[in-house]
Amino acid sequence: MTEQVVKRMLVVDDEPNVTMVVADSLRKLGKEYEIETAHNGAEALEKIRQTAYTLVITDYKMPGMDGLDLAEAIRELSPQTLVVLMTAFNIHGVQEKLDQQALDGYIQKPFTVAQIRSIVEQMAGGEVAKEVEAEAASAIKSSPLGTRRILIMDDDDGLRHLYSKALSYAGFTVHAAATIDAAQHLLESFRFDVFLADIRMGHEGGMELLRDKRETFSQQGTQIVMVSGEPHYRQYCQELGADFFMTKPISLESLMALLGRLTSIPTTT
Repeated sequence: MTEQVVKRMLVVDDEPNVTMVVADSLRKLGKEYEIETAHNGAEALEKIRQTAYTLVITDYKMPGMDGLDLAEAIRELSPQTLVVLMTAFNIHGVQEKLDQQALDGYIQKPFTVAQIRSIVEQMAGGEVAKEVEAEAASAIKSSPLGTRRILIMDDDDGLRHLYSKALSYAGFTVHAAATIDAAQHLLESFRFDVFLADIRMGHEGGMELLRDKRETFSQQGTQIVMVSGEPHYRQYCQELGADFFMTKPISLESLMALLGRLTSIPTTT
């Protein structure tokens, strides 16, 4: 009997919930894959000094050491380790790093879980091609874009960034707005399957936009999810036409489960 070779992969991102989403989805590749996580470049390098990894998947935008710097450090420390960069930015220097072989590949956000699993499969090997193709085909069938489009409106930069990254990883097309004006511009440009909004943002917030756009949301079939740290707003939001109300703090797991039900797209948590 042939001994199974374990392929170790390291997922690096400064958002713990995001590393959880990506790592958990990759564990479904099979028992021969061992997935670990790190939350910054220094932690990743310390792990690489102690363990041989087949592949490192790293975010680009991280405090301290960014993904490109980490890739160069990995190449010096462990030349045999493959490195894939995840980024939402059309960053200068990616192609140069590819040419210099500091990077073995990169994937542009937003991407689906099926896409990143497909890249991992191609680079690290395995037998999940049929499963990945079926998952991708199902997503494409459910929407012309392969994903559902979600608008997040919140003036909290940290929450907006976290939700955007995690939901992009889970297969959604995500647009984010920090102000009502920015949200209105996006609403004029796209049809959204879900509108996720904080109730209060300075003097205005999601309730004001909900009042103004209620008819548009209804005509387009947009599901409306309002969030607040004050549960007494629940009834008022429902009277305005909100479909769901969530009380802060909201766990990423519960948010993704709700959005998965609303859009009929499986999410990985």
